[in-house]
Amino acid sequence: MTKQFDGPVRINGTTLHARLDGPAHAPLVAMVNSLLTDHTMWDPQIPAFTQRYRVLRYDARGHGRSAAAPAPYTIDMLIDDLLGLITHFDGGKAHVVGLSLGSLTAIAAAILRPGRMATIVAADGRPDVPVQFRSDMDARVTQVRQDGIPQSMAEATVKRWFTPSTWSAQPPYLRTIEKMIVATSVEGFVGCTEAIKDAGIGGRLREVKLPALVMAGRHDLTNGPDVMRPVHEQIAGSEFAVIEDAGHLCNIEQHTRFNETVLAFLARHR
Repeated sequence: MTKQFDGPVRINGTTLHARLDGPAHAPLVAMVNSLLTDHTMWDPQIPAFTQRYRVLRYDARGHGRSAAAPAPYTIDMLIDDLLGLITHFDGGKAHVVGLSLGSLTAIAAAILRPGRMATIVAADGRPDVPVQFRSDMDARVTQVRQDGIPQSMAEATVKRWFTPSTWSAQPPYLRTIEKMIVATSVEGFVGCTEAIKDAGIGGRLREVKLPALVMAGRHDLTNGPDVMRPVHEQIAGSEFAVIEDAGHLCNIEQHTRFNETVLAFLARHR
């Protein structure tokens, strides 16, 4: 693996922390993190992906080491952050891999501004906003505005994101994810949550014309196969994959299966 860049980039009126790894002239894969994490959630992908690709990762605005502009944010802001970084690093048409918030960003970009994208991988991230889902997000925003992001919220979130067997085994990465959650700024959480709520792309999936792979962890309690399969069914020509024995962060919990599935898809569209 060759690190090409690791630092701040001024993009779209804010400062985003970005990292670029891999061979200098290889095709670019941009990876977009979930809500309440940072770019290091993709660490399990790097050894496998950088054998064939340049990998661009960054902390979504308000997360990790990226600046936390005042909320709310919009899906257009998140798309412009992604595409601005692809342009900054001269990525041509990039493959975009997103999970959760990153999945929504990838799908929205494929609908609204697909010109800088070659393919999308959308994992565990619903583009629709049902009434109960919106209500739950509103409640969390209210709680975070009042209390910040306490350790108890981080622990509960991690327990929900991973399968019971992984939670029982207590691998070290669970503590790493908890630290990411607690480190997320209030503005970043609130801003990105508002972007999710107001994205307005749930009814526009048939407009995606790029090659797409839709994925779900079998045991994701929020965005599992029952949620992601209809996304696949509305995107013409898309592929669908379920990662067994995995919850929400399937790229971490079953990283080998995730890597093999995504790399095989990308190889079909190089």
